[in-house]
Amino acid sequence: MKVNPAYTSIIGLVKYARQYGLASDEAAAMAIARRGMRLTENIPGSITAYLSVKDGKHVWSLWNQLNNLIKKSSIKRHCFYAISNWESLIKRWSEQSVQSKPQR
Repeated sequence: MKVNPAYTSIIGLVKYARQYGLASDEAAAMAIARRGMRLTENIPGSITAYLSVKDGKHVWSLWNQLNNLIKKSSIKRHCFYAISNWESLIKRWSEQSVQSKPQR
């Protein structure tokens, strides 16, 4: 069975790496397996509070925004499995990105 692997790395990182003590590639494989079983991967509510995406957009819009925030961070990818509270990290990143935007 073929499945679209879009955002499986970030989904695995956020949802499964710490919970199950998995490496990022193993967590991504878990997200792919769940997609193969036709299960959805909604972003945790504690994170969505700090992301701004219009209603009616596909859930991948949120995963894309989160992925972009992570890419801009200075934290190394292998450290993400140890993050216990994604909410505070996303809040800090989103505040930094708002502050760095030029004022008109």
